[in-house]
Amino acid sequence: MPSLPSNRLVIRVSLICLISIVSLTSTSAQPTAPPIIPASPSVTEPVRPPTPSDFGIVIRLSETLLQPKEPSVSRTTPVREMVAGACSVGTADTNGQLTVDFKPKSDGIAMNLIFQGTSVSQTVVRQSSARISSTTSTQVMVSTPIDFDPASGFRSGQALSDAKVVNVCRNVAAEKRGLRGLIVRRAAKKQLAEKQHEIRHACEQSTRKQVATDTKSEVDKQLERWNQQWATLRQMLGGQAWYREDSNTFLASDENHVHVFIRAAADDMDETTAAGPPIPFPPKQLPAAERGSLVEIIFYEDKQTKQELAALLSLVEAMIRQQTADLPISDRLSIDTIVGKNWVKLSVTKDASPAPVRQLTSN
Repeated sequence: MPSLPSNRLVIRVSLICLISIVSLTSTSAQPTAPPIIPASPSVTEPVRPPTPSDFGIVIRLSETLLQPKEPSVSRTTPVREMVAGACSVGTADTNGQLTVDFKPKSDGIAMNLIFQGTSVSQTVVRQSSARISSTTSTQVMVSTPIDFDPASGFRSGQALSDAKVVNVCRNVAAEKRGLRGLIVRRAAKKQLAEKQHEIRHACEQSTRKQVATDTKSEVDKQLERWNQQWATLRQMLGGQAWYREDSNTFLASDENHVHVFIRAAADDMDETTAAGPPIPFPPKQLPAAERGSLVEIIFYEDKQTKQELAALLSLVEAMIRQQTADLPISDRLSIDTIVGKNWVKLSVTKDASPAPVRQLTSN
């Protein structure tokens, strides 16, 4: 059973993580270097393999924190392609949203960066004496799998893309007038009717490839931002004597969150301790996430130390409020401490209004 001094160290460890995350995900807060926490003296007892019960601290991060700050994508690209033996020339306007979609993974973080939108192309085809103008609307989707490794950061995998034509408007005109022009228009329309499936397929494939290529550029930019943020946070963590990237921290994800599991006594582990096998997800029945929460830190404690831990968390609340006091009202954070049956939770929620003081209650 952990003693109160170790609880204080746990609070300081988790506070540094939380303050770092808040600083990196806020456009107004300036990150500050955390204090160095000295390592505790190593013990001489035999080192046992890690078990799920070692994970007394869980940091739960909402997928909202990883959503692109500018999700709307709008771009115009030139179009020049061969369709059914004729050269089609014009432009395509693509508009959509880039969003993060987490996937369950018990031994790491798995997610997809998804672009969904519509591409509207306006093209002209000249064939013999006919001039065919087309406006084509195509629904597009590009899903890029993203993996995370503490050593290498965020990396993208092979993207999957799809395109489906939803609306086509064509106008057939002829350079000749009178009867000859009428014959040219009828011949062109007949040819379009005979090759409509071929034309639709060619349009979908061309749009899919173009949008996939353009989306890769957007994904690369987002990965660069994430890796810059991770490099900053990793540098902060690297200065802490308690932090060992290879042994005391495990990651998992579900459909809405990233979970960071930290050993309850990571500071007392021997230096030779190796990283354990993938832990089952979740190692404990986690309390439900608060609505709209961005970050939650869950401490598993017994009844005797729960109230002492809650008192220490109230100090954490005060420190975080001071750290974020200069944020504009649109970025203000609501901070609550909640006491459960065998856990205490610190929840940080983005709120446009100041959060009321919440009384501690037991569930």
